[in-house]
Amino acid sequence: MREIIYVQAGPVSNYTGIHYWNTQENYFTYDEGEDIPLTDHSVSFKEGRDPHDTELMEGPLRLLIEDCDNFQGLQMMHDNVAFGGFSNSFLRSFRDEYRKTSIMAFAVLADIHPNDAEIGYTPHTKKIINDALCLEGLYEFSSLTIPVLTPALWKQSAMSPICTIDSTNLYRSSAVLSAIAESATLPLRLRGGLDDLQSYISHLNWSRVSPFAQLCGSFLPDGRLKRDDILATMQLSLYSQESCMPYACRDVSRGFDQEDLSVYESWTDDSRLRHPLLMSHHGPAYPIPTSFPAIFSPPSSKSIKLLSSIKTSPSIAAPLSRYATFVQDAMRRGDIAFMTLGLEQDDVKELVGTLWQVVDSYDSAELGEGSGTELGEDEE
Repeated sequence: MREIIYVQAGPVSNYTGIHYWNTQENYFTYDEGEDIPLTDHSVSFKEGRDPHDTELMEGPLRLLIEDCDNFQGLQMMHDNVAFGGFSNSFLRSFRDEYRKTSIMAFAVLADIHPNDAEIGYTPHTKKIINDALCLEGLYEFSSLTIPVLTPALWKQSAMSPICTIDSTNLYRSSAVLSAIAESATLPLRLRGGLDDLQSYISHLNWSRVSPFAQLCGSFLPDGRLKRDDILATMQLSLYSQESCMPYACRDVSRGFDQEDLSVYESWTDDSRLRHPLLMSHHGPAYPIPTSFPAIFSPPSSKSIKLLSSIKTSPSIAAPLSRYATFVQDAMRRGDIAFMTLGLEQDDVKELVGTLWQVVDSYDSAELGEGSGTELGEDEE
């Protein structure tokens, strides 16, 4: 067995986790004569049960790891607003004992972006600083981090007519996040699959300068796939409008027939990214749990076609630079938010330095002429 242990903490993450585990339940087969299950259930070992316990390494998690036959690593999802500090403390403790174990973290950012913050408004400033601190910690401890935007900030395509997302309804929006994230990581759980957490992360961060990745996906209508359908993708992570050559990408399609695959392959043939930097996986349609909200039009009772992707790209440097610039400007004006968060000046200087180190690690030449501040303005 090659077990992955899952830890989730926070409202968005826990709602997403409920949908995720309900989907895993759908993969089980119980009657004789049924098809062999799509996934290897021994990989998704157990769910982390007590995220409030700051001594998690001394309690339930340690017991889970000891019970594993071949522990791959952690897949973590947490809300930065409520559990950013916990996640950093937990991962620091974990790294003290498991220095080389793979960690993939989905970090749900606050509901305010540096572009939209009111300068000098302490609640906004504290949220952005908290996100920046969490990104700093994940840069140090996580093997691959996917910074997830709060649902209200997702970039939705006007060309996606079959899915209605109410960003104020956590039950509905978390179902979308779960379906896309679950599908994007499906290669880790496929029965007989060759991927494990280390190889999956190593492929996306082969350059060793791209520890942050982007998640996107789309639900697709019945009938033959069109190129416009592929382009009608929702951006769920930090993104930039700037067109950049990705470092690597994992595409997972669900429910594509042969004609759909021909359209998809024609589209990838025209892209600049080719195998092995682009790896595509094709599986059965996404099984809709009975607990799933009614967000599709027309309603889909059992399964739905979708395309999900995780990619690494130099384009993420632009939104990350916004956090660095915001914290740096707040430091220069002596913003009171640092005091309320208990941060000393040396802590803030170190935070700013780390954020710019992250940004500078990406190849600025690949960002094109419109890099830096101009790119950040396109994110709204």
